[in-house]
Amino acid sequence: MEQISFRFAEEGWEPVEVDKQPRFLHPEGLLSFTVASAVNVANPDRRKTPSTKKGTATRNALGTNPVDEWALFTDPEAERAAERAQIAKIAPLWFLLHERTDRGLKLEFSRPSGMTGTTGRGVVHDWDDRIFIPFLDADGDLSVFDDPNDSDGDIDVPVEPLA
Repeated sequence: MEQISFRFAEEGWEPVEVDKQPRFLHPEGLLSFTVASAVNVANPDRRKTPSTKKGTATRNALGTNPVDEWALFTDPEAERAAERAQIAKIAPLWFLLHERTDRGLKLEFSRPSGMTGTTGRGVVHDWDDRIFIPFLDADGDLSVFDDPNDSDGDIDVPVEPLA
């Protein structure tokens, strides 16, 4: 997300957080998107749709059975961030889905429309729009993409200072 945010920031996109889900907000608030691992990404057999585990933020974006989350304490300096997050909450949500293969990454840009269950965590299984992105033939260490069903909530990203 950090590398993507640097590139999108140059074009006016803004990183925001909605219900603890990091997203990028279009400069004019037209849409927001997040990055997610999934299975069946960019499958040429369109009957096999992507599947990705998601939680409250995605369910709320789909508009079915919203779950309210609130904080006991607020940071007065976070007012602008809260306003931008509210815009992102209303804007259509898209996912940049990725699936690692032996050759590289399958990618697609898709808009979720349905999840399993009725509250909290679930699996996104229905999509309104799907845009396949050409296969990314990547060399190097792609191990960060190994487990598309990593649901423990932890983020294991190596952090190194810039030289």
